[in-house]
Amino acid sequence: MRGSTADVPAVLTPGVDRFGYFPALGRIQSGQEPFSVLLPEQDRYDVHFVPPPGGAAAD
Repeated sequence: MRGSTADVPAVLTPGVDRFGYFPALGRIQSGQEPFSVLLPEQDRYDVHFVPPPGGAAAD
């Protein structure tokens, strides 16, 4: 839900290059890039996004 906050626990294990993932999240949060820039990178970062129930994920 837009305008809400959440705590997200993250466990990073060896073997997956995630050095670009968190800076990308910062750019998305600040409005410099749309969320959709991460969609092609799901396999690279081993992070997979699913749309919310009843709708598509928004930028």
